Amino acid sequence: MTKFQHLITKLLSWLDRYQFEVIAGFLLLFGIIVRLNVSYFISGDYVSFLRPWMNQIVENGGFASLRFTIGDYTPPYMYLLTILSYFPSASENHPFLFGIKFYSLVFDLLLVVAVYLNVRLLHKTHGHQWGVLAGLLTFFLPTVILNSAYWGQIDASYTAFSLFALYYLQKEKLISSMLWYGVALSFKLQSIFFLPVFILYFWFKYRGKLHYFFLIPVVYYGLAIPSLIAGRSFLDITLIYVNQAENYRALTLNMPNLYQWLPNRYDDLSGMGFAVFASLMGVVFLTMTMQKTKLSASMVIPLAFWSVLMANFFLPAMHERYLFGADITSIILLFMMPKAWIYPVVTQFISLLAYTPFLFGTEIVKHEEVALVYLLFLAYVNYQLIRPLLNVSLPSLKFHD
Repeated sequence: MTKFQHLITKLLSWLDRYQFEVIAGFLLLFGIIVRLNVSYFISGDYVSFLRPWMNQIVENGGFASLRFTIGDYTPPYMYLLTILSYFPSASENHPFLFGIKFYSLVFDLLLVVAVYLNVRLLHKTHGHQWGVLAGLLTFFLPTVILNSAYWGQIDASYTAFSLFALYYLQKEKLISSMLWYGVALSFKLQSIFFLPVFILYFWFKYRGKLHYFFLIPVVYYGLAIPSLIAGRSFLDITLIYVNQAENYRALTLNMPNLYQWLPNRYDDLSGMGFAVFASLMGVVFLTMTMQKTKLSASMVIPLAFWSVLMANFFLPAMHERYLFGADITSIILLFMMPKAWIYPVVTQFISLLAYTPFLFGTEIVKHEEVALVYLLFLAYVNYQLIRPLLNVSLPSLKFHD
């Protein structure tokens, strides 16, 4: 046998042994090619925000610009944009567009890893295969492709980091969990949608270790050190999310939720929205306390899915993209329990219809009608996932003469 024949034999043997991984690799490559082919798409966010930010970074000297308040993102993403400013763009009309989309692609791949780890943890046998399938399904979700390849957004970043935190929470590695959640919160405020999960889990299972939550601000300010050294004020870093919230004073920004049925009077109604959400979460917390609920690792992902849905339906100023965390956790749920297909299907339905007005300038289904679907779905999720956790049984109706 010649060396060439021997090499071919070894290659065929390797392909036979790792054919699942090879096919998965080709599918992942196909997903990357799909994203690259639509990276030319110009979104409103790029025109109104990202392109002007990049111009300001360049004009102010790249890394020297870190001392200024440019945009309304936290330092970690601004570091990435600053690095990008040193690589000249091939397009004069749309500078740095490809680089921005490239970052989104990297976060998509990170999201695949996070989903893989969480699903693999759920299955003691064939966990690797199920995890790969879940990761690939995530990579090809319509909202994931639209969010990154079309929109140039990085919702995959905070979601991936939050899922890493949930992964370590299930493995009872609490410090690692809090550190990763700190990274998530350092990228985007929307990671706060997952916060109730950590509060509930620590309170009912690790109450003596609540001080671990102080790791979150430690990570936040630790990642802000380069900006602080550059000259940006500590107060400015601290108030980023406060100022960000003040910029979007609308009850809903294309999210088909409760506020589709109410007049857009933010000053009058936003406080009510926060109060309703806090009250509902408080009822769940008190019920769990009264029932002496014992949380297990198997409830982490269902709680995360529920928490994101609740926040987006009841809180004001929700954007169309903010169900992203529910889009992803619904895929993990699909691999957790039987007949769970309804969770990703309905969540994708709501998210996609929320995306279309901003991205494509068309409202396929009226948001008031989508909001009704959302409400019914939320009731179903509370009945199926949260009611058993609260040990609440609904008595059958009895009629008396």
